[in-house]
Amino acid sequence: FDRTLEDSLDRIGQVVILGAGWDTRAYGALRDWGHPAFEVDQGPTQRAKLAGLDRAGIDRSHVTFVAVDFNRQSWLEALEEQGFDPTVPTHVIWEGVTMYLEEQAIVDTLRCVAGFPAGSSLAFDYFARQLVKAEPPYRLFGKLATLSISMFYGELVVFGYDMEPPAKEKMAAWMTENGLRLSEYECLGGEEGGGGSMYGFVLASPIARSTADRSTPEG
Repeated sequence: FDRTLEDSLDRIGQVVILGAGWDTRAYGALRDWGHPAFEVDQGPTQRAKLAGLDRAGIDRSHVTFVAVDFNRQSWLEALEEQGFDPTVPTHVIWEGVTMYLEEQAIVDTLRCVAGFPAGSSLAFDYFARQLVKAEPPYRLFGKLATLSISMFYGELVVFGYDMEPPAKEKMAAWMTENGLRLSEYECLGGEEGGGGSMYGFVLASPIARSTADRSTPEG
């Protein structure tokens, strides 16, 4: 995530951290960047973070905080109400969030980013469906892992994407279905063993629309 953020800074004009939690990137690499940075998260989490930043004396004046429930609200509409410009190339960081969302909320986010201008990008991670659903080869471990995570964070783990090989090709196809092009893909443990991985990282960008796509079809 850090590398993809750093690589994007020369070509974008905004950064959005979805489900920011206690992420501190906005107070490091983005502190003196000079362009808008937005943190989006649920209200209670965000309020706790703001209080912590203030207690620590950390300057947050360069960050715009937007409260939203990802399963019930449009984060893009909430952002626009706080000054986000959807015509400016944007890098979106979406770390440690997808596993707690319903699939439709994830698809909605993918399609929102697909509408961003050229130069934009989305970095996100996800669990394997086989892990979340306790399917082979993670039948026992999956149950223990998801239960432990849910108990620790207080949120149910509900989403995973199929990581049975060829996982990269499956993810590329899913991105294409939702208007994105897969730029980078990594999976924990790799696919060489043939049994699939349990965790994946994706960097994707909007598919550039052709002139034909932008023109009005002839009747």
